[in-house]
Amino acid sequence: PPGEYPRLLCTRGDLPAIRERAATPVGRAVVAAARHAVYGTNPKAVVEQYEKKDPKWLDEQRKESRAGWGRFAPRCRAAAFLYLVSGDAQDGWMAAESFRLWLSAWPPSGELKPEASWGTAEYALAYDWIHDVLTPDDRARAEAVFASMAGTPTVEMFAKEWWLDGPRASGRNTTNWTPICTSNLGLTNFVLEGRPGYNPALAGL
Repeated sequence: PPGEYPRLLCTRGDLPAIRERAATPVGRAVVAAARHAVYGTNPKAVVEQYEKKDPKWLDEQRKESRAGWGRFAPRCRAAAFLYLVSGDAQDGWMAAESFRLWLSAWPPSGELKPEASWGTAEYALAYDWIHDVLTPDDRARAEAVFASMAGTPTVEMFAKEWWLDGPRASGRNTTNWTPICTSNLGLTNFVLEGRPGYNPALAGL
């Protein structure tokens, strides 16, 4: 529901049951896999890297955070997932620090302009799942970035690109690029529902 977080894939009311499942053998295996994706085999070293904030390392992470199929975005989402299922402050801190790194890779909010975009499922989910540990400034910044992806240029893209509703030789949508693009955009737009930047026109496509 608008105004409530989390809202993507689950709601606040679902969390007790989700956390119960996380304590089952299968759930523990899923959580362990996510924890390894975030912290690797040396959690202390990973945390120290974030705490040191070495300028060269930060620049490398910012570049990786915006890579189309990079490793940073799934790792950020995995950290947010850990916080969702554990409520642990350390997991929340790691997810928030990763998310802020991604935000810092974008131009200042006043310079953001709408652009044709595939959206970002990974960061939309991360934002939704760690909403309560982000500051008001973090949230406003994230909303501005998400809104730049969900504006008029993206809506217009649907009529032009072959993987959406644009001209295509086969006369039909693709079985991979179409759902990947639309699911990314759907999550990006719906995380803004009830907030500035939500685009009903995009939701109706």
